[in-house]
Amino acid sequence: MKYMERYVVVYKWGESYKNPIILKKDEKVIVDLTREADTEWENWVWCISGGGMKGWVPTQILNVCEVLPNDRQIAIALEDYSAYELPVNQDEIVIGSRFLNGWLWCQKENSIKEGWVPIRWLKRLIY
Repeated sequence: MKYMERYVVVYKWGESYKNPIILKKDEKVIVDLTREADTEWENWVWCISGGGMKGWVPTQILNVCEVLPNDRQIAIALEDYSAYELPVNQDEIVIGSRFLNGWLWCQKENSIKEGWVPIRWLKRLIY
């Protein structure tokens, strides 16, 4: 069963990157460990796709297959992934379907728009 919970947006959130990285399962990426992650967001690494897209990717969906010089690695995506951040306004309702490293993959209620929102920007609705 797919995880589905309703949340109300507590703080407005906008997208951080205009062209977020999008990966397909089995796609190779370069992991750049020289780009330090924010200590608030653990288990995210900066990646560069073969098409040149760049962005943060959760370590859980990567399988490192080669270590390169200068703190770089080659990894393979274990699943499809999009780093798209869902712009939301305060008091909107979203439906969360996947929690990962402090972020929740959400869909706006009564909309097809989906993307990541920091979990601390949301409050779970309890019925």
